[in-house]
Amino acid sequence: ERAIVPILSYDYRSLEDDGDAARSYMTSDYKREYDKLFAVLEQNAPGTRTVVDVEVVASGIVRSGEDRVEVLVFVDRPTTNKQSSEPVVYKDQVRVQLVKVDDEWLVDCLITTPGASCE
Repeated sequence: ERAIVPILSYDYRSLEDDGDAARSYMTSDYKREYDKLFAVLEQNAPGTRTVVDVEVVASGIVRSGEDRVEVLVFVDRPTTNKQSSEPVVYKDQVRVQLVKVDDEWLVDCLITTPGASCE
């Protein structure tokens, strides 16, 4: 839950800091995937003035192993932008795979699209 908020949240006024905070919870492999998406956000968010504040509603472990765990997280994503100053709340299910790297659990895959897979 601690990783989901910084990974899915961002504010067009603080994108660099938001990206750095998110990356601190990721494996090096997943950072490369995230950076592709984040480059699009950096191009579009300032023009649309988008702010996304994620709130975790609930979570549960789907699978676990000695060095890997998959968690299902339910989130609310209140979102504002240039066209909507009142937050529009999106309700999402997010699947997160974490792997143990040294003594730290890091996000190795995050899926927000139903039916998508990490493989």
